[in-house]
Amino acid sequence: MKVQMGTPNLDLKDHPYFLEGREKGREEGREEGREEGLEEGREEGLRNSLLRLGRQRFGEPGATTLAAVETIIGAERLERVLDRVLVANDWQELLGSE
Repeated sequence: MKVQMGTPNLDLKDHPYFLEGREKGREEGREEGREEGLEEGREEGLRNSLLRLGRQRFGEPGATTLAAVETIIGAERLERVLDRVLVANDWQELLGSE
């Protein structure tokens, strides 16, 4: 964006305040991306643990069970289900309350 304010063709994107704001926005975006990536990685690890322990306890899950596990969103929810692996009698009971 160019503005004429007494000086010819002042380009605001070269202004220090604009440059500082742009860099701050980029850093915030990178930080947000890192946090989202860490959370997704944590969820994936919990989901893999849930499936691994469930296989050992209940046997191989069917397609419907796999789909149900994939729909559990959030590390806290996955942890709650994982905590029930030792007390549930089968996949259906394990996933029934989610």
